Amino acid sequence: MKDNLKKLKDSLFVGLVIVLSIFVVGTIVFATKDNSEDFSSIVMAGAEEVKFVNPLEKSEVLKDYSAERLQFNSTLKQWEAHKAVDLKANVGDKVFAIAGGKIIAVETTHLMGTTITIEHKNGFVSCYSSLNSEVQLKAGDSVKAGDVIGTIDNSAKGEIEEGVHLHFELKKEGKKVDPNLYFSFGQK
Repeated sequence: MKDNLKKLKDSLFVGLVIVLSIFVVGTIVFATKDNSEDFSSIVMAGAEEVKFVNPLEKSEVLKDYSAERLQFNSTLKQWEAHKAVDLKANVGDKVFAIAGGKIIAVETTHLMGTTITIEHKNGFVSCYSSLNSEVQLKAGDSVKAGDVIGTIDNSAKGEIEEGVHLHFELKKEGKKVDPNLYFSFGQK
C-alpha cells in the first residue's frame, strides 16, 4: 500500500513538472514570436496574455541592451551599461504605446530629452526617450496598444552622437529588463 501511495505521489510530481515545463516553453515561444509582419507580439505574464506592439513601425537596433557588458557612449566619451534598446529612427517618426496603460510621467531632461513613461498590466512599465517636446499627453492619461504617443526628435543630448533614435526601456516589477525578451526588433 505504501509503495502504491509513493508511486502515486511520484507520478503527480512528474505530471506537475511536465505541466510547468510546457508552460515555460509556451511562454518562450510567445515571447520570441517573429513579429515582423504585424509588428506585435504576445507575451505570457502569469496566466494572462499581454499583447505588445513594437514602439516603432520599422525597427532596427542601433545600440542593444546590455546589463553587464559595457558599451562606449561616444557622446559622453565613457563606457557604461546600456539597460535599454536604441532603435534607429528619423525625426518625426511616430512612436506607439506598446500596450494599453496609464501615462505616469511626461518629462524632459537634458540627457534623455523628452520621455514618456507608461504603466501597463502585470507589472510592466515602458519608457520612450528622445521624443519631440510637443507631447499632447500628460500624466494620468490612458492609452491603448498602438496609440501614437509622440514623435521622434533628437532631444536626448546624452546620446546625440549615436544618431537619431528612440531610447526604449522596459521594466518588469520595477527592474529594467531586456526588451529583446519580448520584442523582435529586426536588424541588429
